[in-house]
Amino acid sequence: MFDDFVLLETLGVGGMGSVYKARDTRHDRFVALKILRKDLSAHPGAAAQLEEEARVTAGVNHPNVVQVYSSGAAHERIFLVMEVVDHGSLDDLMAQHTRFSERQVLETGIQVARGLKAAHEKGLIHRDVKPANILFSDAGTAKIGDFGLAGAAEPKPAAQSEIWGTPYYVAPERLNNDPEDFRSDIYSLGATLFHALSGRPPMEGETISASELHQLKSRPPSLQSVAPEVSRGTARVIDRMLAPKPENRFSSYEELIRHFERAYRALPAARDGAAHSRAGRTKRILTAALLLLALGSAGILFVAFWKAGPPRAQTPPEPTTSATYDETAALQLRYEEARRQLIDGRLDEAMTGFARVGQDAVDQQPLLNWNRFHFGLAALLEGNLALAHDAFAQVERTGTSSTDAWDADLARFFLETAKVLAAPGAIRGPAEVDPNSTDAFALLLFALKAWQLREFDQSAELLKKFETAKLPNGFKWIADYKAIVRQHLADYAVYTAAKSLPRRFKNAAEAQAALEKIQALRKRVQTRGVLVDVLEEEENRLK
Repeated sequence: MFDDFVLLETLGVGGMGSVYKARDTRHDRFVALKILRKDLSAHPGAAAQLEEEARVTAGVNHPNVVQVYSSGAAHERIFLVMEVVDHGSLDDLMAQHTRFSERQVLETGIQVARGLKAAHEKGLIHRDVKPANILFSDAGTAKIGDFGLAGAAEPKPAAQSEIWGTPYYVAPERLNNDPEDFRSDIYSLGATLFHALSGRPPMEGETISASELHQLKSRPPSLQSVAPEVSRGTARVIDRMLAPKPENRFSSYEELIRHFERAYRALPAARDGAAHSRAGRTKRILTAALLLLALGSAGILFVAFWKAGPPRAQTPPEPTTSATYDETAALQLRYEEARRQLIDGRLDEAMTGFARVGQDAVDQQPLLNWNRFHFGLAALLEGNLALAHDAFAQVERTGTSSTDAWDADLARFFLETAKVLAAPGAIRGPAEVDPNSTDAFALLLFALKAWQLREFDQSAELLKKFETAKLPNGFKWIADYKAIVRQHLADYAVYTAAKSLPRRFKNAAEAQAALEKIQALRKRVQTRGVLVDVLEEEENRLK
């Protein structure tokens, strides 16, 4: 026993103390118990500072931050009570796999940056971002742990020339005892991801001398010089994170995450379903991969969706048993819930919902194709063309989804729409779509694909056709997406305003005025993905 905790197993031992899996007898739950070394626990200000860190960190409720429940003292030791995240750390994984795929590393980077951002909004910086402090849950979610713990301890008097932290990952400004801020954590995260991508840290050597470290860190290697297979986009992000001067790194976590996501979107679509299931995947991408893998297995995941509207010449067959009917109804409700999440802009939840519907359905159609189309729609709204293409291609490969006369029009709609969406390059053939029919839904999909391909003028034309469509009775649900259309048309106005700015300037004052207009326009953007990239590129051109 340790206070109210039964110690069950050791999860890790570090320079500051040990972490145990324990049972909290007071609250009857499993927790992770971090117990500091006795000498650190005896430090005059450590207890008060650690309690304050625990109090503030406990207020950071984010899926990418290890939750801290409380702190205390017992047996002359200070301890922290945290959630159990016992599926290994990035450090553990690096010991098993020297290098990781670019896709895995970017996904982990996005998650950790989101966690660091959430903590920074509460006034916290980490001070010790490294592979050992990036943990993974059973859902494949990366979490950053030990917030403020490095800051709770001060260097020993005899170690003033040493670096408190892990030399591979510590930011250069700490070497001169210069002030730290969130950009120090950005550096450490960059060094961690550099190591995961290249199989080696950005600096190597046995020294722990501050002066020697400073010299090494003043000339960081470019990522592509040691890992030439890494894409230029990813390398640029990591190299900027490792800039020796903080002002040359990213100016905010929002900017960093945006660049991570841009590099991720530029990657080719993953073709190996197994690659999607490794630790470090976001829940959204993990479930997306499971869906796409399942949908590609044999085209067997078909979910019944009896479309609303007046019956055709023939009546669709009824489910043969009440069990089949109940299962179909339950799947329909889950599909509808995911659809509402998509309409509300909760894209991560929607993609997870569509994925789970696909996983649980067997031999039912046409809801599977509606599910695929909506998954693709969510991916387009997220700015992920690769995932959207995979979903639409599955519909195309399925071919004619029904040979029943009553469903012939819908089967044709699925196949013809999927062919246009899955084809490489720009949208071709949307002029043939009747906006005053059920095919109007295709206009929305075509428009959003064109948007992500930066064909903004074509996209706006299609969006306007969709917005003015007169939908037949029974298909009024398609009008639910007009809010999405309005967002994109508002952003199209932003795009046209940016496009109207001059490309050449007589003097620096004119260029500065154009830069300020672009920056103001960026703040008006409502959609995710490509338009932000376009405006940022223009902003960089004007700087």
